[in-house]
Amino acid sequence: MTYLEKIKKTIGEEIFTALEKEADAEVGRNVRYPLQNKWGQDIWYSPTISSVDNVIKYTDYFYKFEELLLKISPLDIINILYRCKLIFAFQTDQEYQRKNSSIIWADEITFSISWKLKEKGVDSLIEDYFERLKTFERTRYLVAATCSFDDLDSNVQHVFKKLFDDLNLPYYCFFQVPEMRKAETELVNKYNYDDKDLQRYFGDKSFGYKEFGSSLYIYWKGIINLRNFLNLIRIKGIIYPPQVDFGQENIKILPPISPIFALEAPRHL
Repeated sequence: MTYLEKIKKTIGEEIFTALEKEADAEVGRNVRYPLQNKWGQDIWYSPTISSVDNVIKYTDYFYKFEELLLKISPLDIINILYRCKLIFAFQTDQEYQRKNSSIIWADEITFSISWKLKEKGVDSLIEDYFERLKTFERTRYLVAATCSFDDLDSNVQHVFKKLFDDLNLPYYCFFQVPEMRKAETELVNKYNYDDKDLQRYFGDKSFGYKEFGSSLYIYWKGIINLRNFLNLIRIKGIIYPPQVDFGQENIKILPPISPIFALEAPRHL
């Protein structure tokens, strides 16, 4: 049984068909999108698949996938179907490249398909990319940097670790290099950072959420869990609001920092 067949059997034909219709609609929006704006400047279509609005729209499907113990998200299915079908919406490679803003292989989310693969046929292509998705299900740490512990007491790491262990929560605190190294050994990608660069990659000090699954599955599940946890300790007064950093000389206003996957790709340090 292929991975695509397994997914269809697990979620049912009705849900899969509904998600496929969303992918077809995304292809249609891309095809109709103009090549230039009213000032004659080139513009590119940006898929709406991973937008917050769509995450809210598919909330029921997210919960259904969770009940079925699937480690992928509904957005994974829509994304693969959209990108595989997009190539068949154009007659020439030139047209396709002009309406396709992704590169041939970025990651499992923003990938693009080479024009020469069109000869495989849409069904075969979709099956191949679902098999590829299966290989990208793995353990990841989604980390959110915090600037609230400038003068860090070494006991803070121990307090949070004990809290997470006692309550059996999938949270981690990366305030010290040994904890960062421990997480690094569990991940697929390793880039041999020295201690200084490793700290910078983890935002110097950060909280993390550990999960197994696809990037989209972990990101949207993790970001909700991290938000809930950070809000709780913010209410308790343990950390500052995310946009304010109380420095030694003045108050510095910073934009909120989105969580990232730890050591998923080399960062320019």
